[in-house]
Amino acid sequence: MSTVLRSFRDQEDTESPATPALLAAALEAYPDAIAIAADNRLIYRNRRFRQVYGRTEHLPQKNLDYIWQETEFSADGRKLLLLTRRPAPPIADSQRLALVGRLVGGVAHDFNNLLTGILLYCDLMQSKISRSNALARKIEEIRTAAEQGAGLIRQLMNVGREEKDAPHSVSLNDALRDISPLLRHLVGENVHITLDLCEGPGVVGVSLAQAQQIVFNLVLNARDAMPNGGQVSMATTSLNFEGTGPTDHILELTVKDCGTGMEPQTAARIFDPFFTTKAPGHGTGLGLTTVRKIVDDAGGIISLETAIGKGTQITVHLPQVQAEFRPDTARENPTHGLARSQNNRGAA
Repeated sequence: MSTVLRSFRDQEDTESPATPALLAAALEAYPDAIAIAADNRLIYRNRRFRQVYGRTEHLPQKNLDYIWQETEFSADGRKLLLLTRRPAPPIADSQRLALVGRLVGGVAHDFNNLLTGILLYCDLMQSKISRSNALARKIEEIRTAAEQGAGLIRQLMNVGREEKDAPHSVSLNDALRDISPLLRHLVGENVHITLDLCEGPGVVGVSLAQAQQIVFNLVLNARDAMPNGGQVSMATTSLNFEGTGPTDHILELTVKDCGTGMEPQTAARIFDPFFTTKAPGHGTGLGLTTVRKIVDDAGGIISLETAIGKGTQITVHLPQVQAEFRPDTARENPTHGLARSQNNRGAA
């Protein structure tokens, strides 16, 4: 045994004349780009570097995908810099949303000015022609497209910013009744929408626009999950908890489809920013992210139940706003201490 150990030690202490060639071969075979710089100029580029960047004498500019790790060393009396390309660390969701917010904020004002001009000319044209004119419908389609563009800008800004809006309140039941005709038009003839609303107004701490965003996103996602048509069921339930605080009166909204359902790994990411199951160009991946942010800001919670072949149900719990409760009162988690009692339902 001692003879073997001594043999290994002798090999370690002996500098092999092949070492420089071995190191050069290793650098050439390295799977990512490596370079060596002296006096701000590249004096060595390995094979992968040459394949990607050519024989440039200068280090390529940084981008979002890669960073350059710099290591100083000395050789032949010169100070050198070893440059190794590394994948850039992933950007956190919060950072991505902040970037989106800053980007959209920079162009939103100018974009809205353009849309305002389009909407103004739509009004002028509509005032000059009768509703029976064949152009009236085309003008209305232009108006709808412009309003959708404005809505997308608002959605991006709402997702990207951190501050909350001033307190609002709206009757969710009234909002559902008012927009249900439009929803039925949007989902098409192959999708049937049912509405089952609890008694009372069901006032919650969101604005009318936010309530519409919640419902539109949930219903249109449900429609997309049923390519061959089906039924989307919307229902509200008034939940009473033990106590008299603002979080003891909850309005539950459920939107259920009979579509394809989702696998657990897909369902786990469904509320992530920019995640979408739709084909490129058919979804921004911000719809459900927007819904979750609105619900979170209102002190509510949102949950998902789904299974392959059994459809999907999304449930939203929002604190109800009553006359004696302030809309901006601090909220508790509405799932704590549930003592559920359902009011009688009223068909809508």
